[in-house]
Parts: sequence; structure tokens; C-alpha cells
Amino acid sequence: MTTEELQTKSEPSSNPSGALLRTLLVCDLIDSTSLVERLGDRAAAELLRKHDRMARAAMEHHGGREIDKTDGFLVLFDRPIEAVAFALEYQHELRALAKESKHSLSARVGIHVGDIITWDNAPADVARGAKAMEVEGLAKPVAARLMALAGPGQILMTGVAKALAERGARELGTKAETIRWILHGQYHFKGLPDPIAVFEVGEAGGVPMRAPPNSPKAWRALPLWRRPFPLTVASLAVVIAAGVLVYVSIHSERVLAFNERDWVVLGDLVNVNADKTLDVALGTAFRIGIEESRFVNVLPDVQVRQSLARMQRDGAARIDRETGSEIALREQARAVIIPSVAQYGHKLRMSVELIDPHGARTVSTRTEDANDPKDVLPALDSLVRGIRSSLGESLIQIQSTSQPLEKVTTANLEALRAYSRAQQVLREGDIDQAISLLGYATELDPSFATAHARMGSLLYAQQRYPDARAALDKALSINGRLTERERLYIRAHLARFADPKTTLDLWRMYSELYPDQGVGQNNLGNFRYTLFHDYAGAEAALIQAAATRHPWRNLTLHALGYALLAQEKVDEAEQQFRASQALSPATMLFSLCDALATRGKLDEAARYLDDASRQAPVYEVERGMRRATLLIVRGQIDASAAVIAAVLSETAQLPTPNPRWRAQAAAIALRVAQGDVAAARDLAARHLAELSSTVAQPSSASLETMENLLYTTGWAARLGLENNAREALTLADKQGALEQFPVRARLAALAQAELDLRGGQAEAVAARLRRATDGSELWELHELRARALRALGDV
Repeated sequence: MTTEELQTKSEPSSNPSGALLRTLLVCDLIDSTSLVERLGDRAAAELLRKHDRMARAAMEHHGGREIDKTDGFLVLFDRPIEAVAFALEYQHELRALAKESKHSLSARVGIHVGDIITWDNAPADVARGAKAMEVEGLAKPVAARLMALAGPGQILMTGVAKALAERGARELGTKAETIRWILHGQYHFKGLPDPIAVFEVGEAGGVPMRAPPNSPKAWRALPLWRRPFPLTVASLAVVIAAGVLVYVSIHSERVLAFNERDWVVLGDLVNVNADKTLDVALGTAFRIGIEESRFVNVLPDVQVRQSLARMQRDGAARIDRETGSEIALREQARAVIIPSVAQYGHKLRMSVELIDPHGARTVSTRTEDANDPKDVLPALDSLVRGIRSSLGESLIQIQSTSQPLEKVTTANLEALRAYSRAQQVLREGDIDQAISLLGYATELDPSFATAHARMGSLLYAQQRYPDARAALDKALSINGRLTERERLYIRAHLARFADPKTTLDLWRMYSELYPDQGVGQNNLGNFRYTLFHDYAGAEAALIQAAATRHPWRNLTLHALGYALLAQEKVDEAEQQFRASQALSPATMLFSLCDALATRGKLDEAARYLDDASRQAPVYEVERGMRRATLLIVRGQIDASAAVIAAVLSETAQLPTPNPRWRAQAAAIALRVAQGDVAAARDLAARHLAELSSTVAQPSSASLETMENLLYTTGWAARLGLENNAREALTLADKQGALEQFPVRARLAALAQAELDLRGGQAEAVAARLRRATDGSELWELHELRARALRALGDV
């Protein structure tokens, strides 16, 4: 065998793709064998060649890809409407070909939307007769079963395919007005566990649209009351089946192929004729109840809206049965849950439907009545527990992870409405309005712990740490009013203020208890980075977080980029920053600029800062800080100082002092670089006094106050303010818990080293700093050690 033959023989096929949501169409030319018998080989071959050319022209016209061919075709489409357009044209052209050839020709077509796996065969295999592309997945046999069920001239499709295609029917132009969509009912197919809704699509005046007859491989699913009972044995079987149904109902066994930690899509509450002001409040309470479960994962609202955007739908669109099913199929969720409420006299009737997204069919319905407003939440709570049971969660699991909704939300429906409205405006990006609404909710019900907790997390995001800590403390102090997940989340956040090691332990626990949420792994990675400078550990945790489906993966990738950048993995860091930006157009902290600057691409970094869209004020500070840094690298010190002055002006309007403190530290460094040591010393003295005063009042200190104090202490010592620096170090030693916060301890050690260098101990400082170099040290250590060595004459 030649070398070329060996190379050809060993050339592999491409790796299978991940699961792709695509449309499959199977068509079959009916009685093609008898056609050959009637016409003979040569005439039949010529007619079949015309058929194939006609079919392939229609495929090309509508974006289909031929996968396989026998008496018909297996065709892959990106969208169901393309498959329907092809099928209609194919049937129309086939009737024209039959008329032209004066021979009876008819075909049947099946269309289904589902997950498939594809791969390309190696060229050598294709040369030997293999297909160019292989397609596998349950969608393939489903489409084939539909085709086999269809009669001559029929185009059958599943419910999801019909719903998606009908939504795009306007793309058919004037032909859309003549299209008819008919539901033929639920059919059982041999080899498939559940019945499937079968629809037919066709043109008015075409083939009569009739329900397909039963066959050994497919039969219509009839309701119990429509089935004949001619035999006593059959009647007995029905009685036994009814008994089994009662047993299943009593024991709350699952009604859907749902496994622990699978995902569900929560639809919008359907209000039939009740008070419309209940809509948002009841919908929010229902979500909270489902999210208590560790068995069920709820697709986050942000991810639902992102899915709508990919579907080119309005982000504010209602999530109904069909839309929820489409989202579930796209996001690989196993079920859709739709709550509803209706007014019956003085009663409120609340219901919930559990929907299988394959076919958008209801597999379970539960109903509860509330005779009085005070009964609303208990009734809703009963529905939540029932639907969790229907998904397979055991009674013990439900009881061990759940609190009554009235406790974990609020019995005050007006407070619940305010909380729900806060969630809405937060989705629209108005965090200040969300905080105001949450404050109103806690005024209406001071024991509404979930509202306190949510407000605390938003204040934390705004870096308003004292206020955040107060709100989180308040939430945790209200016994029995938080879900298990909320309690752990708050404890982990509060530990950040006191004990970094406990913070890591709690976020590690959170990630183990709720592994699919991504929140635990994300925060574990962030705090390994910021509190311990454990860059490799941060990278590992953030990679785990990025592998989950949480909606804020762009922030996880942003943090992962910095963990890589700290390890000098610049190329990988840039990839993560770009991936983060691809997920969300918000440039946030302008991380890509840092990667570009590290690579020496200063012009590109500057253009990136200029082109980036306007951000929230706290992030605009970050833009200014990076502009100043790029100017320093270019040696334009005066221009950089002007930028920092502008940044300081902007920070005066912010609700948190942290950005201002960072800008003040930069201003001190720039005054030194400009040679104006007196001005730098004056700035350092005033800045250190403010920080010392703030640290002395722990209730008003922000999360990074101590770090800012110690960093400025280093500058004070360097600039000859030894007494000020020593006083600040004493204060930090007293209130900074330096032994618990590694970064604080390193900053304190650097400030002390500055004092020692001022005291003529250059040799001891250089030796001490050399021993402290372990890969997690602050970069300032190397700059200080270089000055110590210069003082010793070691240039």
C-alpha cells in the first residue's frame, strides 16, 4: 500500500457536532416499484431523473440540504417554514410532472423539529459511496414515522414544527393566504414512548385533508370515553387502569421523562378574568416556590429573554405554551410550566399546566381554589408542591427544602406587587428604581426577608457596601422567612466582610448544592482571585462556572480573562474577554483594553476605549482610568494627569467612594511622576486622613476601605509622611483583621517596607521582598525591591 493510500485510509471523519436544533423532512415517492414495472427500466429511470431534478431544484430554492436518497429524500433545513415551503412546492411540481408525463405520481412528506447530531464523512469514505454528511438523533425516526403515516399527497408535521412554521407563514407571500393547517389529533408511534400531535399543512383545493388511518406502526390516541368496550375483559382492564391512575395520583409519581437537575421554562401567568393586578405578584410567588427546589432547575428569566432575541422575537413577548415550548427545545429544557388564575364568583381558581415541549402537549394539570385573599398563597403553595411532585421530586425532598410561600414571600399582596415590579424594572436596567421599589416593599412588610435580601444584593453590586451589609443582615435576622438557597447566599456574602476563608467555604458549599446555577463557582473563582490572589484556583472555578448555563456567563468569562492575565496567559485572556463581549455588547469594565495593552497594542487599546458605548457612571470611571494608563505608558504624564482630574470630577457624583479613592491614588502617583513631590505629599496626607477617619467608623466603611487605606499608607511612607504612615498601620493592625485577609497583610508589609527603606534598611528590605516572591505577590513588591536594590548600588 502506498503512502498516499495510507494517508487516505487513515483520514478521519469530522467529529460529531453538539446537539443542534434543526428541521428534518422525509419525503417518499409512493409505489415507485410498480412504476418501474409499468414503464420498464429505461422509461422509469428517465421519469425518476426528472423527479429528482425537480426535487433538488426546490431544495436549493428553499435552503434545504440533501442528506440521503432512496425512493425519496432526507432533507435538512434550518427552519420549519423552509421545509413547509419546499414540501408545498414539491407536491405542486409533482402534480405538474404527473400531468405532463401522463403517469400517476404521488408522494408523502413528514416534517419534524428536534435535536440532531451531524458529522461529515471522510473524503475517502465518500469516494467509496458513503454520504457526505451523516445525521442522527430521535428527530430522524420521528420524521420518518410521520412520512409513513401520511397518505398520497399529504404533508404531516409535529406540533412544534407546525407552531414555528405557522409563525413564519408570511414568508410564503401571497401563498400564505391559501395555506390550511389542520390538527388530526394525537398519534401513538411504534417505538416512541409518548403520543405526538400530528398536523397537516396543505393548499386549499389540493389533496383532501383527512386524518390518517391507523396502521400497525401508528394509531390515533383516543380519549377513554371514546374507546369501545365490547368485552367484559376489556371493561375489567379499564377498571384496573383507572385504579392504577388513582394510585399514581395518590403517590404523585412523575408524568414526564424528567430527571433530577433537569431544566424547566416558566411561562407567564394566564389571567382569565381575575383582578389583573394579581398577575405579576402571583407569577413571582410561583417562581420563588419552584426555585426552592434542588431537584428542579428553572431557566433564568434573563436566559429566556436572550433566547427570544435569538428567535428574533420581542424580548417582552409573553411566554405562552407555544413560545415556551420553542424556548425549551432551544435551551434543552425538559418541561414548560404555565400557571393561570380565574375568578369564579367569590373564588379564585388557580391552575398549573405541565407541558411537554415536544408537541406542546399538556401532560398534567393541577387546580386549587382560594375562597379568600388570605388563602391565595397557601393555594399557590399547594400547586407548587404538586407540580414538583409531578416532575418526580419526592415528598421528603419537597418538605426538606421548602418553606410555605407565605413565609418566604409575604402575605401582603401589595408588597409582593412592589417586589415583582422591582424585578421587572431591573430587567429593563433601572437598578435605582428597583432598589426604591424593594424599599417600598419592605416598608409595607418589614418582615419581607426576600425583599431585604434582593435589595442587599443590588446595593452590593453598586458597591454601596455598608447599606448592602445592613440589608443582608436584616434579611438573615428574620427567622424562617428565607428559602434555604437564599440563606446560604446571604451568609456567603456577609462572610466577605469578616472572614475570607469562610467566604470560600460557603461559596464552595453553594456550588456543590446548586451545581447547575453557576453562581457558586463564579463567586468562588472571583474571591479566590481578589482575596487570595490564587490565580490558578480562580481559573479552575471560573472554568466550571462558564460550563454552566447561568445567564451572566459574560461576567464569568470577564473574570476568567483576568485570572489568565494574572498568570501571563495573555492570548487565552484575550480570547475570554472577546467571548465575554460577544455574549453581551456591554463593555462593562473595558477588560479587552487591558489585554491589548499587555500585548503592546496601545493604538488598538485606545481605539477600543474610544469606540466603546457609554456605560453606567461607575464604569465610565474605569474607562478614564485606562485612558490615563495608556497615556502614562506613552510617556504623556501631563495628559494622563488631566484625564485623572476629569475622572475625579465624575466620581464626586457616585454613591460609593471606592472609584474616587482609586482615582486619588492615581493622582498621587502622577504628581510624583511629574516631579511635584510637595503636591503629592499634600494629596497623600489628605487622602490618608479621610480613609483613616472612615476606617475608625466601621459602620460607614466600605468593603475596600482597608485596602485603600493600606495602599495610600505605602505612598505616605514613600513620600516622607512616616508618622502618618505608622498611625495608619497601627489602625489597620487593630481593625483590619490582617491575619485573615492575605491581600491586606501584603499591603501592610509593603507599607512597612517603605518605612524601613526610608529608615536606611535597604538591604533588609531587598532580602525580605525576595523571600516574599511566590507568584501571588503584588506587582508593587517588584517596584519597591528595585528601588531597594538601587539604594544598595545594585542597578
